[in-house]
Amino acid sequence: MPRPHLDVRVPVIADYAQLQPVVDRALAKRAKRPFVLPELGPMDVTFGPSTIYGAPGGRIALGVDVEARLQSRTGKPTRGRLWMTAIPRNRAGSAEVRFSDIVITGDTDNAAGDLLILLGQSPGFAPLIADALTQNFTRDLDELQGKIRRAVGQRREGAFVIRTDIAGFAIGEIRAYGNGLYLPVQMTGGARVDYRPGT
Repeated sequence: MPRPHLDVRVPVIADYAQLQPVVDRALAKRAKRPFVLPELGPMDVTFGPSTIYGAPGGRIALGVDVEARLQSRTGKPTRGRLWMTAIPRNRAGSAEVRFSDIVITGDTDNAAGDLLILLGQSPGFAPLIADALTQNFTRDLDELQGKIRRAVGQRREGAFVIRTDIAGFAIGEIRAYGNGLYLPVQMTGGARVDYRPGT
């Protein structure tokens, strides 16, 4: 009789609300010094709260309110919302998630709004966002493994005692959906069923 096989497939989910404060802290820290725009010089920037959600094509969209003014100019600052989209990626078997293919767009309150696009395209801006979004799910996966091992390790069903062991653990490719990032996990192993009446 073949040994029963264990195959558990579950997603580790990161809600976008978990990423938002991480991005906000990174932007606030970076805003303490000017951004330098090629050919235009330093720009003082203030960032408002960000918004993150799933977007078509397996991307995430990140919007952040921006108030910016070149140090060489006077008058009111340019205000608007800077939008970025990016694709989450992880290496095969890795729980570390990075973001690539960042695309910058903008929505501003005046004709000088191109400044915000230039800000988004300035050196270091896209890497700043990518680094802020980077997530490592290793701890979440360790907790998941522990929960599954405890849940399926040994249990009784009537006169039968079922013992299982986890032999394999595989991490799939991260995907962005409307309500969060999904990192698929597969756990495989074997099981043994013993007849133990009255014990």
